[in-house]
Amino acid sequence: MICKKCEAQNEDAARFCGHCGAPLEERDCSQAEPKKKSKVGILATIGIILIAVIIAGVFVMRTNQVKKQEQNLVCLLQRKTANGVILMKMAK
Repeated sequence: MICKKCEAQNEDAARFCGHCGAPLEERDCSQAEPKKKSKVGILATIGIILIAVIIAGVFVMRTNQVKKQEQNLVCLLQRKTANGVILMKMAK
């Protein structure tokens, strides 16, 4: 890094000029290389999303299966009671 006051060459990490002692300008942080996203973070995010989708799919399938079983039971009861056969007695 070059000192603006005396134009002496200094190390890049120096905060003050080694020749005249003047404070050196700090580098602009925007010039630094942008951080790359971690592959681990990206994979973890994809994994969490995948697990959430699988859980939601299982839940929807299970819900639809229960609804279908309920409908089948209602149809069966309606057929049996229509034929005069009573399958269930009401508990007192």
